Amino acid sequence: MMGTKEILEFVKIEHTLFSLPFVLIGYILAYNQFFYEPTSSDFGWIRMDLLWILVAAVGARGLAMALNRIIDRDIDAANPRTSGRHLVSGSMSMNTAWKLSAIFLGMLLIGAWQLNEVALMMAWLPVLAFVIYPYTKRYTWLCHLWLGLCLGLAPAGAWVAVAADV
Repeated sequence: MMGTKEILEFVKIEHTLFSLPFVLIGYILAYNQFFYEPTSSDFGWIRMDLLWILVAAVGARGLAMALNRIIDRDIDAANPRTSGRHLVSGSMSMNTAWKLSAIFLGMLLIGAWQLNEVALMMAWLPVLAFVIYPYTKRYTWLCHLWLGLCLGLAPAGAWVAVAADV
């Protein structure tokens, strides 16, 4: 049985925490564009949408990391730097990795569903980008550009979550 610590290590939770400020920037920019009232000095920008954006963002990032680990497990086995990763070392089964992927996908979809129809209809875009990324590492030096696109989807997704409600 995998513990919480191992799961958080598997999906590199620290990377998720590092990406949240960018999600918040997308949220705040959209909020200021569509809802900001200059006379307001309270924290009116904190709405229920923010919770669902964070759920979707954590789900998306966890899914991206899990898919990357699953797709690259054979390559990770041949690389001394990555040979100790969970799937390669056997400390996590493929079955568990796929279950975690399903949970993270569920978080992304539930968060998007709670936000608005546009966010839900567009939720397949980051999933596709996450599946493509591990293959770009094999076939092109543009993999870093693709990774940047994947990371850039976070603030864009937060913006859509707010803007589509207008």
